[in-house]
Amino acid sequence: MYSAGETSTALVRDIDGLTVRDYELALEASHEDHPGCTCIIDAPRMVGDLMRRADRWPVGAVVERRLDRLALRRVVHA
Repeated sequence: MYSAGETSTALVRDIDGLTVRDYELALEASHEDHPGCTCIIDAPRMVGDLMRRADRWPVGAVVERRLDRLALRRVVHA
């Protein structure tokens, strides 16, 4: 959940047993571990937004972010 680069990528997954609260805690931890970050996040809002966005793509989709744009990079199959 952390990228210091100009672009970020994410793999869309459906993880058995992962709760929304687990996801929120992981997001909060990723921000706390970011050196120099003084931002305050609204994890429930961010997680809801990320989950809605992920619903657009199939499991296995690699999604990239460039500035404010999200796009499908490729789909990987396990």
